[in-house]
Amino acid sequence: GVVVGAVMGVASYFLSGHRKWRDWIRLLADWSRLDGRLKDLAAAHIALELGVGKEEVRDVLDSLSNNKELEKLEGRVEELCDQVEELWDEVIAQRLAKYGDVYTRRRAEELRVTYHKVVDAGVEYRLVTAGGFAETAEEVERLLAEKGFVVVKGSRGIGKSTLAAYVAYDMLKKGDVDYVVKVKSPVDVSEVDVFKALGRRALLLFDIYPREVYLEKFDPRRPLEELYGSVKVLLSLAALAERSREAGARLYVLAAVHDKALAEAYEGKAVREWLGGAFFYDPRLNTPEFLAGVLKSYACPNEDDCCLDKVDTERLVSLISSHDAYTLVAKYAGLWLRENGCKVESVERAVEEAKSQPKLFLARYIRDVLLWRSSEEERVRLMYRAAAPLLLHAVFGPVPEGVTYITQAKDGVVFYQPEE
Repeated sequence: GVVVGAVMGVASYFLSGHRKWRDWIRLLADWSRLDGRLKDLAAAHIALELGVGKEEVRDVLDSLSNNKELEKLEGRVEELCDQVEELWDEVIAQRLAKYGDVYTRRRAEELRVTYHKVVDAGVEYRLVTAGGFAETAEEVERLLAEKGFVVVKGSRGIGKSTLAAYVAYDMLKKGDVDYVVKVKSPVDVSEVDVFKALGRRALLLFDIYPREVYLEKFDPRRPLEELYGSVKVLLSLAALAERSREAGARLYVLAAVHDKALAEAYEGKAVREWLGGAFFYDPRLNTPEFLAGVLKSYACPNEDDCCLDKVDTERLVSLISSHDAYTLVAKYAGLWLRENGCKVESVERAVEEAKSQPKLFLARYIRDVLLWRSSEEERVRLMYRAAAPLLLHAVFGPVPEGVTYITQAKDGVVFYQPEE
């Protein structure tokens, strides 16, 4: 009884030193794998420390390390530890929910960007990581680890939002962070102290034009200011990132903000000037390999049976790469090709014209893809499906006040052309 108490005291020592039960079980498992001579040496050492007999120590450890019982115990402890972790995650997630949507490793897929797919408007497409996307994501993660606060900048429609969501997903899955918060309201800097005390890591994700604005179902009655990330939220994250660096907490901030928003005036100076502690990163994803991959992903649901494999898309890809909103144009060009059976020439013409008049590409997409149906009823239905956020927000920013839907311009029986 004395020896058992002493050995369990050693276990208590392990636990009080912030070790876990699974460490003690692992020690017993290691004991069971020792040969007789090594067990004698280990038992003698423990006995000397505890002031008891070597044989008694060995008998106790042999009993405790019974393989079958140990396996049962290990399984039960693992199960209990997982349950405790889940409960703890939920407690912290509920605390963070006041700032926005919270994701844990178990909920990472709800970010709608994974290693293999991206979900746009409820439809799954293959995520393209070739052509520099994966390397760009790795660079953003490296900068986050080094700087703590990274702003992914650039023109609208280049893929900033998808890149940021992918980075968040990857960091969750790899265990680099415990939580991702899609921030929608200003965050109190006191959260830094909470996370430091808990020893938890979080990535705070901010998107001034979230992907949902472009591609999800949209209620036109919702005020426009509710659709976009607030500058106040972004500035609160800048203060949080600075406090986190000073305190040595493991909070990271990743923001996706287009160039025009960074240049806008806020209380007397440009938004960018308020973000002194940020590292500004401008991704370059307009590579032929990446854009060809995006084009194919949206044009061909079945990668192994794709009509694009039989046509030359080199010129189309080149035209898309010169567009300011190249990733967005590649997506819609792909959807257009899906509709017309991969007739590249008509899409090439639309993209080429859009170099000087970007709105013209979207106008032609509306007419030739969304509204080109035999039935008037179908056309009306598609007009309402083509709500302004779907096509206009990504390239042109907020729609003017009072504009709700893209409507079908009509004078008698004459339908206006896209340029009109």
